[in-house]
Amino acid sequence: MLNYIKHEPRVLGDAVNHLGNSPVGKLYPKSIWVDSLMMFGVFPARYGTEQNDENLVNFAAKKPRFYAGYMQDAKKKLWYHSYWVKKAKHYPEKEIFWGRGNGWVVASLPMILEYIPKHHPEYSDIIRTLETTSKALRLLQRDDGYWDTILDTTVKNYRESSVTALIASGWLRAIRKGYLCEEYLEPALKAFYAVVDNLEEKNGRICLTEISGPTIPLQVFPLLGYKLVPKGENWSYGIAALIFAAIEYRKINEKGS
Repeated sequence: MLNYIKHEPRVLGDAVNHLGNSPVGKLYPKSIWVDSLMMFGVFPARYGTEQNDENLVNFAAKKPRFYAGYMQDAKKKLWYHSYWVKKAKHYPEKEIFWGRGNGWVVASLPMILEYIPKHHPEYSDIIRTLETTSKALRLLQRDDGYWDTILDTTVKNYRESSVTALIASGWLRAIRKGYLCEEYLEPALKAFYAVVDNLEEKNGRICLTEISGPTIPLQVFPLLGYKLVPKGENWSYGIAALIFAAIEYRKINEKGS
């Protein structure tokens, strides 16, 4: 990972290709993705801080504003799935916002902030990005605490566990660290409890259900493509999201006591 971040040719600004040198990465258009914030922001922020590598910290600190410039909708403040470099457009082109992708944003920004000095020129902008994204997402939370796999109340689709756990984890961490105000605590807890309450025991093991499968947006009919991605159990990113949220839930309760 470190070698890739430091030495891989840049595809846009100082950003690397999201899909790497995998077979899929060679076939899919060169692009940056909304989940690039987690994949190429959190690690260099933490590693750079621990190793006193200022270049890595700066690389991480610049990513939120850079990615937002290409993938955050100026009006709705939600994030598109990806940005195709050669065609110079975000994808999907229409206002279709992938739930888990926006969850990655809210989960990763507080993690990045934790390792960025408060005097860093990007610090306040990362806070603003977290605030604008969170405000938009709060309006879309379902009555049962979940978010849908497509963030559009006018589109019939399905509720999804990983986006819900990711948002819960990001909000709980942000509240604990003072990046977001306390008004996000109730919806964060509502999301966390909703996912926990939906855990199932099957054959002696605990299952996290309603996680949408791996998502590479379909190029012709993206709206239908998202809706047709099947749900499964215990996908690693769903489990990780819930573990993130559970850790923050414990820490925020310890802080309160």
